[in-house]
Amino acid sequence: MPAIAIGSQGYAEAVAGVIREWRRQVNLGRIVVVGHSFGGRVAIELAGVVAPELVDEVVLVGVPIIKPTNQAKSPFAYRLVRALAGAGVVSQARLEKARQKYGSDDYRNADGIMREIFVKVVNEEHLESLKKIERPINMLWGSLDQACPVALARQAEAANPRATLQVLDGVHHLVPIEDPESIANLITARVDES
Repeated sequence: MPAIAIGSQGYAEAVAGVIREWRRQVNLGRIVVVGHSFGGRVAIELAGVVAPELVDEVVLVGVPIIKPTNQAKSPFAYRLVRALAGAGVVSQARLEKARQKYGSDDYRNADGIMREIFVKVVNEEHLESLKKIERPINMLWGSLDQACPVALARQAEAANPRATLQVLDGVHHLVPIEDPESIANLITARVDES
C-alpha cells in the first residue's frame, strides 16, 4: 500500500517498474495489458502516458474513462456536515457517521490512505490519456453496467481510432465475475493473433 494517496498514474508507474524488471529477467515477448474498472484506469495511463513503449495492446473491461456529466451531487445533509466539520463545529466522529450513511459501498469500505486514494481516483478522467494510446485497444463492456454506462464507453471508443467495443448483453459492471469466459476468449484471440 502506498504511503501517500496516489492516482492512476502513480499506480501505472509502479506497474511499469515491474514490467521493466520482468523484462530484465525474462523475455516477455508481446505484452497485452488487461484492466477491469480501476485496473483499466491504470492500464490507460500506462499505455497512453507513463510507458507506452512497454505495452503492445490494451484490453479494457468496464473502465470509468469518462466521468458522467449527470453524476449526482452528495446529499445536502452530507455536504452540510462536511462543511461544519471543516469549520470545527462538528466532530470527526459525526463526519465519519455521515460518510458511512451517504457514501458509496466502496467509499464506506475504505479507510485511511485507501479512502484518500479512492476519492482521488474516482475524480480522475482518462479520455485524454486514452487518445494518446497508439496500440490496439479492445473494450469489453456489460450492457447493464451502471458504474460505467455503455454510452460513455461508446464516447471513449469514438475518441481513439484504435479502439473497438464489444458489449455483452445482460452483463453488469462485474464482467470478470459474471462473464469471465468473454474476457478469456478476447485475451486468447489477441494472443493468438500475435
